[in-house]
Amino acid sequence: MGMLVTGVWHQEDPPMAGGDGSFVRPESGFRDRVTRDGSSGFKAEAGRYVLVAAPSCPWAHGVDAQIQRA
Repeated sequence: MGMLVTGVWHQEDPPMAGGDGSFVRPESGFRDRVTRDGSSGFKAEAGRYVLVAAPSCPWAHGVDAQIQRA
């Protein structure tokens, strides 16, 4: 299927396993927050962002807390 990695398209999906067969998670490109003043580089604007969370995800419970504090 292919995958975009660091702005470069790769026809083959990069390997998700280390040399010993352990799972290797790719580095996330999203490491900042949306802020009202845009100081993070992502300014809050109505209709610009969509939050997608799966209730079955064990980390999704933190999304509710982040939204309520905003």
